[in-house]
Amino acid sequence: MPEKNYLEYLRKVTLQITGDTFSETASVQDYIDNLINYFTNIIYSMPNNVYWLDKNCVLRGGNDNLAKQLNLKSGAELVGLTYEQMAQAANLPTQAFEPFRTTEVEVMKTGVPSIDKEEPPIEADGKIFYYLSNKTPLRNRKGEIIGVVGISTDITKLKETESALQIALGKAEAASKAKIEFIMNMSHDLRTPLAGIISLSSLQAEDASSARDQQYGEWIQSAGEQLLELL
Repeated sequence: MPEKNYLEYLRKVTLQITGDTFSETASVQDYIDNLINYFTNIIYSMPNNVYWLDKNCVLRGGNDNLAKQLNLKSGAELVGLTYEQMAQAANLPTQAFEPFRTTEVEVMKTGVPSIDKEEPPIEADGKIFYYLSNKTPLRNRKGEIIGVVGISTDITKLKETESALQIALGKAEAASKAKIEFIMNMSHDLRTPLAGIISLSSLQAEDASSARDQQYGEWIQSAGEQLLELL
């Protein structure tokens, strides 16, 4: 295909994808570089950890967020890194990344995506980090699996909130149990003197020398019986 036709095709594709228009003097290389830069910027700016590896589990790319967590400056520095090199950059033991590698190898072997999998926690700088990952096979135009694409979300704050809620729930349940035990003990302790009060008030009502004393005794007895029923 003549270069002029390439240019026309790339001009239409660039306009359709990016909305940009180039000058008439733009070359094929200018258009290609612009498209690469466009998609690279999209990936680099994603908030989660975005990365893709080849069949040997070597990074072929990733975003800035992942790079920063590995103590690197940008996603461009991720290209070509092995898991051993990633662990070294992050000052972590290689085995901390082994669960990630195991899942990715399985995804490439079976062709079945791994969805919403909570990875084992990673400890760094005295703090524990938790990630929820989605990984899917990366295929070429023939449909052959050539790697894996991964997106990991940092759920550390969510896990910390869950832990705090569990602690609060445990304290609330303990307080509720203590309250119930207190009420039950108090109820038991009150029944004996109440029973005595009811008995004595009943005797007072029966043996009262006046209607007024009899009424007082019946009121005390009635009130005691109501309280005893409530207990």
